Amino acid sequence: LKDPVDYGSGVEYADGITDSLFQYQNVGLQIGLWLNGTRGCKDMLSGLLDKNIENLIDYLSNTKASKVFLRVGYEFDNPSFGFSDDPPAFRK
Repeated sequence: LKDPVDYGSGVEYADGITDSLFQYQNVGLQIGLWLNGTRGCKDMLSGLLDKNIENLIDYLSNTKASKVFLRVGYEFDNPSFGFSDDPPAFRK
């Protein structure tokens, strides 16, 4: 979010959008929060990802974006993303 990174699908850099491309404009961000299927859901419930969640909350609270659209567990209905083996874990 704060630094440019490329996971193979192109550079992702939320601050780059708000700080340089659309500086002084009302810009909304769309963030897809990948949960890594059932494993990620269980890691979140166990507290393993608490620091990551705190960092995300801090970022969202302080972003220059006028609106943020957060897609939690996007495409959870796609069997290849690993949510379908334990639906209750995602619902929690």
